[in-house]
Amino acid sequence: MFVLHVEIKLKPGKDEVMKGIYRETFRPAIVKQQGFRSVELLRSTESDAYLLSIAFETDELRIQWVNSNLHQEVWPRMEEHFVTASLRRFITVD
Repeated sequence: MFVLHVEIKLKPGKDEVMKGIYRETFRPAIVKQQGFRSVELLRSTESDAYLLSIAFETDELRIQWVNSNLHQEVWPRMEEHFVTASLRRFITVD
């Protein structure tokens, strides 16, 4: 399984807007994708940072989602509220 962690710092005052877009737009779109396993939006208890954790069966299937028209529609709606976002890629260990 492939897991992507997106470490996010939001623009000031954008918490509720971004959480609404995640719940109402991004999550419903990604759960329909081939190979989708899970998605979680986590908020740090130590700072104002967020972590978006996305899991797909393979990285190839995740890339297929990223290249889709639907992703191109919904991701910018989330991203416009970010100051920064950094990616970390993981695979499960058997």
